[in-house]
Amino acid sequence: MTPGIVFIPSSSTLVQGINRGGALLFRESSAVPATAPSRSLLVELYKRWFQISSLIRFSVSGNIGVVCFYIIERMLYAQLCQIDGLPDILEEYKDSVSYFFGYLLQIFTQHLLNATLVYGLDTIDTREKYLKTLIGQFSVYGFSLFGSTILNLALLRYGIDRNTSFFTTMILFAIVNYFLIQWVVQRATAAAYEKDMAARKKGYTLLPNNNNKNARNKRTVLQRVSRGGATESRSWFGRIFRRQRREYNSGEEVDRDEVNESCVAFVRQYR
Repeated sequence: MTPGIVFIPSSSTLVQGINRGGALLFRESSAVPATAPSRSLLVELYKRWFQISSLIRFSVSGNIGVVCFYIIERMLYAQLCQIDGLPDILEEYKDSVSYFFGYLLQIFTQHLLNATLVYGLDTIDTREKYLKTLIGQFSVYGFSLFGSTILNLALLRYGIDRNTSFFTTMILFAIVNYFLIQWVVQRATAAAYEKDMAARKKGYTLLPNNNNKNARNKRTVLQRVSRGGATESRSWFGRIFRRQRREYNSGEEVDRDEVNESCVAFVRQYR
């Protein structure tokens, strides 16, 4: 038998792996773990968090990022102060140098915070989306880096103390970053979605299973279509669905969308 995996979309999901000899490789346990209530509570709280305004979520993420940035910047400044024999330009502008490199290092932390607290982890759940949003936010924060460094230096030259100039600069550029980053994330997510949909339309077509005369059965068959328009053999896929129907045809209606998504994910592993 061709190696494969059968996804059974039901209230208690059963996952089966079939090797070449047809043996059962693994079965998902139906036992409820002891940590299920607490895990469900955390998931519910996380969902409710995204019901809050995105501006508030961005402010929280930004404030946590500012704390991280402040710690990184202070550590860099302390290291520079301990180094003897620095060039005159570095000795004179230690504040700006530590600010610049601290800001640069903190972009990675802020990118993760934004995805977790503001835009959702689905904006970085693939390598393509992660890199696009990271590069986009590097561009935004890179612009803010130079602008905020110049503003911070100007405030220091006017005699404003370090802490006041630091937080004034961060607040002003946080407003700018909010609109720019939102635009970057939406654009990167839309581009990834369009690419995925184009790949699905090119490589797969979902057709109703007309061979089954049972009106209750609303499952669909996924067919792989070649470039010439001919349909490749789907006997292996038919066997999978026939096996599923024989073992789990309890009369309940199967969610077509869930079946389709499982089939697409399965076929992608072997194409």
